[in-house]
Amino acid sequence: MTGVIIEILISLFAFAGVAGLVLALFHQPEAARRATQAEASLEFAAVQNELFRDGMTAVLLWPFLVLAHRLNAPRLKQKLRRDLIAAGRQYEYTPSQWLALMLAAAAAGAVFGEIVGFTYVQSVNLTGPLVGGLLGWSIARLRIGGQARRRARLIERRLPYTLDLVSLSMGAGATFVEAVDTITRDDPNDPFNEELRAMMAEIELGKPRREAMLNLAGRVPLETLRSIVTAIVQAEALGTPLAEVLRIQANLLRLQRTHRAEKLAGEAAVKLLIPSVLIFVAVVITVFSPYIVRFVRGELY
Repeated sequence: MTGVIIEILISLFAFAGVAGLVLALFHQPEAARRATQAEASLEFAAVQNELFRDGMTAVLLWPFLVLAHRLNAPRLKQKLRRDLIAAGRQYEYTPSQWLALMLAAAAAGAVFGEIVGFTYVQSVNLTGPLVGGLLGWSIARLRIGGQARRRARLIERRLPYTLDLVSLSMGAGATFVEAVDTITRDDPNDPFNEELRAMMAEIELGKPRREAMLNLAGRVPLETLRSIVTAIVQAEALGTPLAEVLRIQANLLRLQRTHRAEKLAGEAAVKLLIPSVLIFVAVVITVFSPYIVRFVRGELY
């Protein structure tokens, strides 16, 4: 009886999954379909990744790319877009291309899971493909998220020093644009310098400096950078000297970093307490184990 119920549940889940996939692929209004096609055309005009352009990889990934474009998942694609921008890879992959890679990884994981399951269980079941597919999807999804977080940490470490350099340059008579341009030329491969160059490019194309700086804060998922940009925008609106504002913000960042280091040091002492107690107990047991064994056997006296 239990086996029949399990088979029925598996069949229902499989039917629901197939039905959901069909609805996601084909249940799109005409306006939404045209918007999706226009977005795909713009993406491919801006980004042409080698994986999807030519070769065997393009042939293998093409069905997944078509599926990714047809998939009605605007929130997921928007989140992927934000992660790609935060990771600095918005010119390497489009959201649909990365979603295609996630689908390909899920398919490869499902095949691998089925092979492993059949090898050990000697029967065909859905557990192996489901686990393998979820694992492949999660690895591809977490990869871009991890790259975005690592890049954000690098930018956060760089922030105080960059603000100091800009403040010193402006104190020496340079304008804000000249100071930023000089700093970005020294280390062009630094993630924060890349974002500053993108901001400078927007300014050179005619965008107001306020809008370009707000776009910078929107690209990098850091609350500290957003607060700095807000302070700079307010300083420009109120006529406050920008060099002084940048120096104050750099000092605040260092103070916050000091407080965070002190907090982590305090937490580390508490976290080390349990391993220290376990090590002490292990040493005591090791030293007194002969006497404990003799006591248990009744040979101590």
